[in-house]
Order: sequence, then C-alpha cells, then structure tokens
Amino acid sequence: MVCNDDGIEAEGIKVLAAVLSKKHSVTVAAPDAERSGVSHSLTFYSYVAYEKVDFPGGLAAYKIYGTPADCVKFAVGNIMNIKPDIVISGINKGPNIGTDIMYSGTVAAAFEAAYLGFRAVALSIRKHGHDLKLYTRAAEFVADRLDAFVKFDMPHNSVLNINYPDVSKKELKGAVVTPAGHQDYSDFYYPDEKTKGRYWLRGEPLPEKHARNTDDCDIEWIKKGYITVTPVTFDTTDYKTLERLKGIKL
Repeated sequence: MVCNDDGIEAEGIKVLAAVLSKKHSVTVAAPDAERSGVSHSLTFYSYVAYEKVDFPGGLAAYKIYGTPADCVKFAVGNIMNIKPDIVISGINKGPNIGTDIMYSGTVAAAFEAAYLGFRAVALSIRKHGHDLKLYTRAAEFVADRLDAFVKFDMPHNSVLNINYPDVSKKELKGAVVTPAGHQDYSDFYYPDEKTKGRYWLRGEPLPEKHARNTDDCDIEWIKKGYITVTPVTFDTTDYKTLERLKGIKL
C-alpha cells in the first residue's frame, strides 16, 4: 500500500506506485488534497469519505477525504480485502529530516501503519517541487530493497524514514544509516497582503549547524549527497529522565 500527505494528485505518489507495481501488487490510498504538516491528526468531529479514482497504470486507487493517518487507518480497515505486507508513505516533495519528523504527515502515515501492526517506510526527497528523475531514483532505491525491508525484524513501534538528496545520479555518494538531527528554521507568521487578520507561516532552513548535531545525523549526511535511512519511533517516553525522576520523592 502507498499513501502520502501531498494528496492523490501529487507526482511523487504516482511515480512511487508505478515503480513498485512493476513487481508488486499496489493499492493507493491518499488524501483528496494537500495535507502537509498535519502530523498524526485524525478526523474525529467530521466524517471521512472516499471514492475510487482512475490512476496511472490502472492501479487500485482511492481518494480519501481525511488526513494521512486517516488514509492508512481507513484503507486497511474498510477498503483492502488483503492486508498489506508493507506501507510506504511518499514520495514527499521536500525533506523530512531532523525535527521535520515531528510535523510530517508523511511520517505520521507510516507511524499509523506501524501502530496497526504493519511494516512501514516514509520516503522523501530533499528537493522541493517536482523532479521526475529524482522521484524515480528514490522510488527505485526502495523498490530494490523492498524484500529486505519486509523481512527485517522491525520493532512494532518503529518505521524507516528515508530521505533522498537533491543530487544527480553521478553525484550520489551512497546510503547511510544515521540518527535524526535537529533542524532550525527562520519561521515567522506574515500578514496576508489582502485580508486583515490573516497570517501565513513562512520560513527557510537555517544554514547554521545546530549545536546538538554531530556529523553523524541525517541533516549533515544528506548535505553531503547521501541517502539517509533513519529508524524512528512513536514511543514518546524519555527513558533517561524516567529513571532520574524515580529518584525524586513525589
């Protein structure tokens, strides 16, 4: 199964599904529209609806009126007759490295799959916008390793977060398994030019290296032209602090 947060019309998911369908059965379940930055939100106070849509290659594809996490939960529970061997979320137009993971609908869809008991991968490219060659190379990287990802003994609360650098095939240095780093942004809410009282969030990644980053993190490796593979988990317990807190009388 493939899903995303950029919407079912996004080029990234079309390329991913096309590449995977050469050797595998693929079902597409994606939001009706752009849902970037919604993290792991679910639809509670409105309804979720879906419709079957035409998709390149004649693949089974469903437009779901909900969040990326809704798409996964709804598709495996209400649409698919056969449960997926693996859920791949992407290909996201833009990176999901470092602290991006916290906000990402792409990663959240993978987390939802893992929460439901499925192996899951989140796949993004560093370049914003559409680059079919880059999408294809990223999709082929995952497709060539899909059997290994399916067989890998992944903890039930973890997913693989993969980011592909914005370099040519010749410039690609390889792939590295690495921790997530910390990415700072120049975020600011700018007033709408036409409508008073409305603001737009804008920002760019700051070039300065975060003080907590070592050279061994996804942010630094991808700058050097490497594909980064990071296992991430939705287990939010801070175990080191947990042990220290046990020493405090409450």
